[in-house]
Order: sequence, then C-alpha cells, then structure tokens
Amino acid sequence: MKRHNKNKRMEKFTSQNKLLFGFLLFIVFFFFMPTISFAQSLETQYKAAVNKGRPNKAGKLAFQIGKGYYRQGNTSEAINYLEQAIKYSASVKDYENLGKVYASLAEIYKNQKNYTKAVANYKKAAKAYDWLGDKKKSALYHYLEGVMYSDIGKYDAAIEVFKTTMRAANSANASQLVLQITEDLSEAYRKKGDISNAKLYEKVSKKIKNPAQEVTALEEKKDKIFEDSSSVSKVELEEKKKVAENISEQQKVKTLSIEELLELSNFESDSLERLHTEVLAGREADKKLFTYIIGGVAFFAIILIIFIIVQSKTVKAKKKANKELESANHELAAKNEEIEQQKEMIEREKERSEALLLNILPKEIAEELKHNIELKPRSYDQVTVIFTDFKGFTQAAEQLTPEELINELAECFSEFDTICERWNLERIKTIGDAYMCAGGVPSPNYTNPVDAISAAMEMQEVIEQLKQKKMLQGKPYFEMRLGVHTGPVVAGVVGKKRFAYDIWGDTVNLAARMESSGEVGRVNISEYTYSLVRDYFFCSYRGKVEAKNKGEVDMYFVVSKF
Repeated sequence: MKRHNKNKRMEKFTSQNKLLFGFLLFIVFFFFMPTISFAQSLETQYKAAVNKGRPNKAGKLAFQIGKGYYRQGNTSEAINYLEQAIKYSASVKDYENLGKVYASLAEIYKNQKNYTKAVANYKKAAKAYDWLGDKKKSALYHYLEGVMYSDIGKYDAAIEVFKTTMRAANSANASQLVLQITEDLSEAYRKKGDISNAKLYEKVSKKIKNPAQEVTALEEKKDKIFEDSSSVSKVELEEKKKVAENISEQQKVKTLSIEELLELSNFESDSLERLHTEVLAGREADKKLFTYIIGGVAFFAIILIIFIIVQSKTVKAKKKANKELESANHELAAKNEEIEQQKEMIEREKERSEALLLNILPKEIAEELKHNIELKPRSYDQVTVIFTDFKGFTQAAEQLTPEELINELAECFSEFDTICERWNLERIKTIGDAYMCAGGVPSPNYTNPVDAISAAMEMQEVIEQLKQKKMLQGKPYFEMRLGVHTGPVVAGVVGKKRFAYDIWGDTVNLAARMESSGEVGRVNISEYTYSLVRDYFFCSYRGKVEAKNKGEVDMYFVVSKF
C-alpha cells in the first residue's frame, strides 16, 4: 500500500515537472530568442562598421555589445568588446562614448573585486568627460574613485580625492554631489579616527541641507500648533510622536484610575465599620459619621467628574491638533512637490538654453561667455581654413522648388557638420551655398592641417556619392569646388543679441581664393599647407594663382593619402 502511494506521488511529481519544463522552455524561447537575435544583429552591424572603416560607429556598437554580454553574465566577452570600443572611440576622439565605456569597465572590475583596475577606469572615465567639457560627470566619476578608495580602507587617498572632487563639483554647480561628498568626507575622517574633521564636515553637510524658507515657515506653523495647546495637550502631542511612550503613559493613567477606585472602596468599607461602631455608641454619632461619608463621596464624585471633563477636552484638543498637524503635513508635502517641480523645470530650461547656445557657439567659447559678457578676440598662429562652393548652383536651383533646394543644402551641410565633428573642426558659417570651417580654433592644435585635408577629401566623397544617386534618379545634382589654406587668423564672437563665432585675416581670403581657383571634385591647397602635409598625402603641383596682398601663390591638388 505504501509503495503504491509512493508510486502515485512520483507519477504526479513527474507530470507536474513535465508541465514546468515545458513552461520554462516556452519562457526561454519567447523572451530570450529575440535578445539573442538582437545581439547577433548588433555584432553584424559592428563587423560591417569595422570593414567599412567607420570607427565612430564601431566604437558605439562595441560598447552596446559589451553591455549586452555583461548583462548575460559573460564577463570575458564583455571586457573584450569594451576594449575594442576604447580602441575605435579613441581613434576618432569620441570622448562621450569613451566615458561610458571606461565607467562600464570600472563597474565590472569593481564587481570582480579588482579594485586597482576599477579605480584606474574611473579616473579614465572622469578624464574623458573632462575632455568633453562635461564637468558634472567628470566630478561624478572622480567621486566614485574616492568611494572605491574608502570602501577598501584607503582613507587618506579617499579624502584627497573627495576634496579635489568637491571643488570641481562646486564649480560645476552640482549641489547634490557636493552634499554627498561632504557626508562621505565626514564618514572617511570618522573611520580614520580624525573626529575633529569628521564633525567639521558633518556641520558643513547640515548647512547644505538647510530647507527653503517656505518649508521652514510650515515647520514653524507645526510648532505653533503645539504651543497653542494646553499643558496637557502638549504632553499628549509629544506622546503622539513617541508611540511607545504614549502607550506606556496611557497604561499608567489606567492603573492610577483603578488604584483610586480601590482606595475609595476601601475608604467606604472602613467608614461603614466605623459607622457600625458609632451606631452602637449612639444615634448622634451615627448622624455625624453619615455626614462625613456623604461629604467624602461627594468630594470624590466631583473629582471624578472634573477628571472626565478634562479628559474629554484633552481628547478633543488632541483630535484637533492631529487634524491640523495632518493638514500641515499635506501642505508641506504639496509645497515640497511644487519646489521639486520648479527645480526640474529650471533644470530643463537651463539644459535647453545650453543646447541652443552650443548650436551657435563652440563649447569652449560658450562656457567662457557664461562668465563674461564680452569676449576679447584671440589670435591664432596656425589655423587651417576650408572653403567650399557648389558649381552651377544657380542653374540647379532654377529646376528645384524652394523647399527642395533647402532640403538639398541641408542634406549636404549636415554631412559636412558630421565630418567636421569627426576631424575636430569647427563650422564657422554658411553663406548661401558656400560652407566655411576651420581646424585649430577655438582650441589650438598642430594637427589641424592633416585633419582639415582628411575632412576635405571626405566632403568631396559625400558630394560625389550624392551626385551618382541623383543622376540615377534623373534629378539635378551639385558639384563642388574646395580650397584649403593654413595660416594665422583672428577669432572672436560678434553681435550682442545674436552671437556668431567668426574668423578674419588673409588666411581666410587665401582659402577662398584656393576654392575659386580649384576644380570640381578636387581638393585644392596652397603651397604653405602642402609643406605641412606632404609627409601624409600624395599631391600634384598645378601652377600658380594671383592672390590679393600675396602675389603669386603655388597650388597643389591632393591626390590620396600615403
């Protein structure tokens, strides 16, 4: 019988497990197969980007694939792809992607308890965002570096990093981060045994936490509720905040009430005994004793009535105070929510304003303009200027509607902007169908001649691709001349209401002359630019051209990279 029951239980268990296994297989297929397919799609895109020589896209895709492997628990593959992301992003100076990659590596090494590599990658993440100009994120990852030191007991190193980061966070207006750092500094000093400095930073932290004036006013209103109540009400309201004490006090009151009733009962019993004795002694003594008993009972009855009345008023006052306190809490919560919404709205408007400013001015100039109303022009010794102009633009424009014409220009110039960003160039302006950009401003560098030629060749490739596409569609197309010259310029911001970043000098004029003297589909450069890039590009001499204030200038066509 027992064996039969056991077999039945086993059959039931097996049947249930079959259903369970079937359900698990369904879950795996339904939820994880799309994930695997998506990961394979990313890897296909990544390989295509590598094969086509698109390091910017390859870096971003490698980062996404690395994150996917890490979520799946495949740490070795995650690290492999993240390191590939570093290689490609570094080659095109994609500091934003570099910051994300280093931060992800730091988290991986932290979870592996490889604290040395975790700290190193937090430093690199902070440095990448520093190059990007994102001071808040740079400060955040320096702070995480300090947290890492603190977690492994290196308090001196943690304190040094926290102090440096606090100044950077304060400069970046990262108030919440400053508050967190002061709290961590206090804790680090406390763990180190430096109680004096621990208390100092604890005081600083409390000062930062001071609430807004409206919140303080509401707190004062709450305090007034307690002050307006009677002394008994104050005790009761204080007891409400301390529930355990309230229960204890209520039990104490109940105990005292019972003891009073017992005393009254004992007193009455004793009085009756004395009455019995007095009755035996005589009627007159009995009347006197009866009078005392009635008086005593009346006295205690009055005391009991007073106690009930006071208790009733106390309960009413307590309910009223609780209601007012609840109302004040609701009002305080609503005001806090309103303050948070205002903060979020201000932050959104600030981000929007900064984004608009960065669309007009270079990041470095925009940051400087926040602190100075007027900016002085700056001189640069070596800047490479690119000028482009479309051949036959007027004839092509006559065959297009205004909307089509604007869309064509927007398509070309958008591609040019992407190329400029990739080669560390700054778009200066567009005039009609002309496009002007420069390398070496506003941040000086000595790679700008090579960067500019590389960008110029990509621009001509883009126009050629668009031309072939339009020809197949039977639509009008653009062809472009492009000129490059390197030399000194003066750069600065013009305008008071509508800012514009511009450059001036003979270098600009000669770059324009190189463009007008060039040929369609070619990159025409000056002799001086050629002298700076001849070790990097194969060029062919094409003659001289007369330039204003310069006489005759030799020109070269860029043929290809070495």
